[in-house]
Amino acid sequence: MNKRIKLRWFLLVTVLIVLIFGTMVFMNTLSRTYIAVIGEIKGTDKLSWEDFDQFPHEDIGSGRYVYKYNLSDGGSLFIIGDSLDKLPSTIYITEKDGSETMINK
Repeated sequence: MNKRIKLRWFLLVTVLIVLIFGTMVFMNTLSRTYIAVIGEIKGTDKLSWEDFDQFPHEDIGSGRYVYKYNLSDGGSLFIIGDSLDKLPSTIYITEKDGSETMINK
């Protein structure tokens, strides 16, 4: 009986650790829901670089700022502009199949 209790505690602690770390990883991943909510609150034409600061990205630009963010569903968000002090000129999502959806029309 004592071994069963220890095994249950071990499994419970393991599950909790996985859930905690999984949530931390998920929370640091940009989602379409976040983009939709922040766009609804501010207006898609007023989205700024700072709205996405908390998410990891790649700076893939050369001559212009082009930031690529991986989305939680496998797509990518691209934010493009000439200056980090101004609003981005273009924000769009690229789907896994290559299709694009403009965010700041």
